[in-house]
Amino acid sequence: MICTDCGAKDAQEGRTTCFRCRVSGVGFAFRGGAVIGRGGWNMTKGDWLREHMGTDSEKQLAKREGIERV
Repeated sequence: MICTDCGAKDAQEGRTTCFRCRVSGVGFAFRGGAVIGRGGWNMTKGDWLREHMGTDSEKQLAKREGIERV
């Protein structure tokens, strides 16, 4: 069977599109531990907590007023 998308390649048995057309829409993204995007791919959760909360210990954060546990 011929691929319905490109019309040039043979589709696999039981499928209407060829492998190349099926994977053409697959992409990837940089994703770090704490910050989404290229800038945070190497930032850990502890680094983010130190930078924004002043400590990387969750026990100390739980003792602070105004910060609730989820």
